[in-house]
Amino acid sequence: MADVARLSPYHFVRAFRQSFGLPPHRYLRRLRIERAKALLADPAMSVTQIGVDLGFSETSSFSTTFRKHTGLTPTAYRRGANKIETGIDEIGVDRDGKVTLVGTTV
Repeated sequence: MADVARLSPYHFVRAFRQSFGLPPHRYLRRLRIERAKALLADPAMSVTQIGVDLGFSETSSFSTTFRKHTGLTPTAYRRGANKIETGIDEIGVDRDGKVTLVGTTV
């Protein structure tokens, strides 16, 4: 990227950090994690596939990076995202076969 901007790597990182508040590698990592959050809302995609699509070579490196940034593993985040999306915390069935939904309205 420094070559494209016609700057030395040192000056490019300084200018990038001044403009975006983070060095380029941290900024790109943050973008990848934000994209992962969006992709985790789709249960059709596996956590492994999301990691690979975002350029992580191993599921473990994706999970570790994701947890560092969000405090949750990708799977735990997915469970929480689905709970937020539906607003349902728990589904129960009583003795009469009546279904009850416990949660907050979104």
